[in-house]
Amino acid sequence: MKRDYLVFHVGTGLSAVRLADGHYVTLTDNYQELSEFFSLDDWYVGEVRSQFAKRYKLDALLV
Repeated sequence: MKRDYLVFHVGTGLSAVRLADGHYVTLTDNYQELSEFFSLDDWYVGEVRSQFAKRYKLDALLV
């Protein structure tokens, strides 16, 4: 893994902060970027919350 990232979450996938611009990204097992988020809130809604919405009955809260 390049030193361009700071991993902060391993669970639903691998998530990191891209140090060059502070954006949040999800990474493949080979450390290729899958998606990009501009804030921690965007990452949470787009990555964690969307994956667990059905499990925790959050569907109605997703906007």
